[in-house]
Amino acid sequence: MSDRFRSRKIGRNHNHDVEDFQMKVLVEDYLDVDNKHRGKREERKAYRIHFYRGFVASRLSRLSLLAIHVALFFGFRFIFRNGYLGKSPPSPRMMSPPDSQHEPPRWTTQKFEVSESLVSLASGLQQKMISNVCSERKVVTPLRNESSYKQSDGRIPWTICMTINAGFYDFFQNWYAHFQILDLKMDMVLFAEDSVAYDRLSNAQFLNRDYTMVVNATTSTPITSQQATDVQPAKISSTSTGSSAEDSASSDEVFDAYSQKYKQLISNRPTRLLQVLCSGRNVLYIDSDTFLKKSPLPFINKNYMDGVDISVALDHVKRKKYAHGFGVCTGFVAIKANPKTVHFVYEWERRCHDSDSGGAINDQTAFNLAYEAFWLERQESGMSIIKLQGLPVELFPNGEQYFKKYDEGQREDVVLAHANWIVGGKNKRQNLMKHGLWDPVS
Repeated sequence: MSDRFRSRKIGRNHNHDVEDFQMKVLVEDYLDVDNKHRGKREERKAYRIHFYRGFVASRLSRLSLLAIHVALFFGFRFIFRNGYLGKSPPSPRMMSPPDSQHEPPRWTTQKFEVSESLVSLASGLQQKMISNVCSERKVVTPLRNESSYKQSDGRIPWTICMTINAGFYDFFQNWYAHFQILDLKMDMVLFAEDSVAYDRLSNAQFLNRDYTMVVNATTSTPITSQQATDVQPAKISSTSTGSSAEDSASSDEVFDAYSQKYKQLISNRPTRLLQVLCSGRNVLYIDSDTFLKKSPLPFINKNYMDGVDISVALDHVKRKKYAHGFGVCTGFVAIKANPKTVHFVYEWERRCHDSDSGGAINDQTAFNLAYEAFWLERQESGMSIIKLQGLPVELFPNGEQYFKKYDEGQREDVVLAHANWIVGGKNKRQNLMKHGLWDPVS
C-alpha cells in the first residue's frame, strides 16, 4: 500500500472518530438536560401531592371541629331546655305527673310539646318528621302520667276523639246515651267545630267532666271541668235545645255529602287526631252517627298487643278497588301513637286538603289513597312500613248491612254499627228510631 493511500485512509478514520465524539457529546448534553427536566417534573409532582394532601386534611379537620361544635351546641341546649342538670332525666314513656292521683284529670293545649314516648321511638329522620308535623299544631295534652291514665284493670289506654258541630249535636247525644250504658270510663276529647256546638258541649250536664275535654276547634281552646261549672247556661239557652226544626235542617245540610259544611267537617278529622296523637296518646276516633252496643276494647287491644298500628272498620260495600285489596271506613279508627302513625296521619291530612292527590274528595278516600301509597312502598321495599288491621265486618257493619241485610240474631252480635250509606240526617234518625236506637241523652 502506498503512503499516499495510507494517509488518506488514516484521515478518513480520524474524521469518523471526530464525528463519533461530537455525537457522543451531544447525546450526553441532551441526557443531562432531560434529567434536569425530569427532576423538576418530579419535584413539581411531589409538591402537588403534598399540597392537595394538606388541603384535604385541613378541610377535614375543620369539618370535624364544626361537627363537634354543633353536637355540643344542641346537646347543651337540650339539657338546659329540659332541665336535666343535677337530676336524672325522666323515663321516656312517662307523661307529666299529676298533682294528686285523687284529683280529676287536668287538660291543656300547648304549642308543640311532643310526647317523649314518640321521640324515644323515633330516630334520625323520624325525629325531624315528628318535629315538622307536630310543631305547627296546638297539641292537646292531658296532665296525667301513664300509670294513672291506665284503667284499674290494666287495660291499654285509649283517648276517644270526636268532631262535632251544631248539625251533628243530636247524633252525638244519641251516641253518648249508648256509650253511657257500657260504663267504659275512657278519656274523651270533643272537638267543637263551631261556636254553637262549643256552647252546648261546654254546658252539657250529661258529660262526665272527670274524663271529658271540650276543645273549641276554631281556636284550640280547651274547657276544663272547673270552667264548665262557671259557664252560665242562660247565656246559651236559645241555642241549646238540639231538637228544633232549625237544628234538623242544619243537620240535614251537614249530612249532605256535597255540602260545604260536610266537606269542611270531614276534612278536618286527621288534623284533630294529630293534635292528640302528637301528645303520645293512643287515639280512638268514632263518628257521632255510630252507636256502640258492646265494648270495642277487646278487639282493638288484641290488635295493639299483636303489633298492629291501626285498627279500622272496613267499608265492605263493593266500590273502588285499591292496590291493598280493600277499602276502609273512617267512622271507627284506632291509632297507636308512634312515629309511623304520625307520618301516616299527616299524609292522610295532606291528601284531604290537596286537590291534586288522586281525586281525594273526602277523608275516607284520602285515607285509602294514603294507605295505598304506604302499601305500595312496602311491596317495593319488602319492609313493613305500617301495619293496618281491618275489624271483623260482621261485628262492625255499615248502615246498609245492619239496617237492610242483618236479621235480629245478627244484630245482637254487633259491637258497633254505623248509620252511613243512609242519605240525609232525617233518614238516619228514622232508621235509628225504627230499630229502637234513637234515644238522645239530655
